[in-house]
Amino acid sequence: MAKSKFDESLLEPLEEESSSNKNANSFNESLLAPIEEENQYLPPKKEGLGTTLPRDILIGLSNLGHKTINTSYDLAKNIESQGKQFGNEVNKALPMDKYIGTNKLPGSGSYFQNLVNSFNKEHNVPDELINKDWNQSASEKIPHQQEYDFAKLLGQEVTPSTGSEIIQKGIEYAPELAGIGSLLRGIPLTARGIMSRMSSHKQGALNQAREDYGNLFNEASNQGITHVFPPQSALDNRHRINANSQSKHNRSLNEYIQNPTLENAHRAQSELGSLERHLDSIANKNGLTPTQHRTLRATQQTRNDIRQEMLGENGFGSHPELAEQYQNLTNQYREGVVPYTRLEELTETENNRMIPKTAVNKLLKDDQFLIELSRRYPGLFLHKPGTKKAIKSALGIGVTVGGYEGIKKLLK
Repeated sequence: MAKSKFDESLLEPLEEESSSNKNANSFNESLLAPIEEENQYLPPKKEGLGTTLPRDILIGLSNLGHKTINTSYDLAKNIESQGKQFGNEVNKALPMDKYIGTNKLPGSGSYFQNLVNSFNKEHNVPDELINKDWNQSASEKIPHQQEYDFAKLLGQEVTPSTGSEIIQKGIEYAPELAGIGSLLRGIPLTARGIMSRMSSHKQGALNQAREDYGNLFNEASNQGITHVFPPQSALDNRHRINANSQSKHNRSLNEYIQNPTLENAHRAQSELGSLERHLDSIANKNGLTPTQHRTLRATQQTRNDIRQEMLGENGFGSHPELAEQYQNLTNQYREGVVPYTRLEELTETENNRMIPKTAVNKLLKDDQFLIELSRRYPGLFLHKPGTKKAIKSALGIGVTVGGYEGIKKLLK
């Protein structure tokens, strides 16, 4: 039997495989590169209030100081800019360059530059004696501070939150805000303050209307107009109106029927107008019952008939100038007083039957009030749902907003 011979070539694949395994087990440092690059895009560490608030205050103070230092410089730059614009407009209207040549006007920088260059050249003025900046703008000669990004210098690396921006800008513009703050102090912001101011305006409008009507009735009395007899509808509808309304809506009607003076007639029709608006309000919210419908028609008829009697021959109709004056006063009352007297929330608050906060919330849902009166009371809109929460969130601090004074306390 022949002796088997070992084939050494069989080991070659194993050696290659072993070499391959060796390479596979070796550490490849290039694999770390993507990880290092990914680390560059990790979000910055979140900062706490203890870090951001002091920095926000410092940023605001730095910007305020920078703005103060550069006030004169900025003013001069603005004047120069305005002057340049004015000159350009004049040149458009009267293009002198077209007639005498470019840079020939004494007011142009190039004109003076040419004169100086000619003088220096003719008299061989040494370079070291020539003022290179002589033709520089006047504003650049005013000491000023170059622009800095104080936020970046103080370590703010990301876009600031809304709260941080409010604090920074609030301090930067503190002098301007101080002036605005003195005005804001006169604007009521609390529900109680708003309703109190509204009541004051209502009373003022009522007092003025009473004075104006009183003067008119005195003048009418001097002209012999003192009584206006009740129309038949007032007598016919009296019982229905009394039975289906509160005394505040029918008291003057009863007084007028008992004592039919011109002034009592006016008060009766005014109170009936209030009853009419009250029933209209009920109709808009829930609709009217059959009894309320009949009461509303009786009220409208009686009121219109009383007014016709007042403007008839036995009333103001005999003196057209007085009739016109009465109509003007009626229009003024409708525009200046009725928007307040129609507000049941205001009346209920005045009589301590409704808390101011509830009244304000109801008024914010009254479209007619929002159209007629809301602009007189800007503090109202701080009470809209979500507004306080939004402001507190914007500040970034859980502090109840207290207007200008609250912001001052926040920054202390």
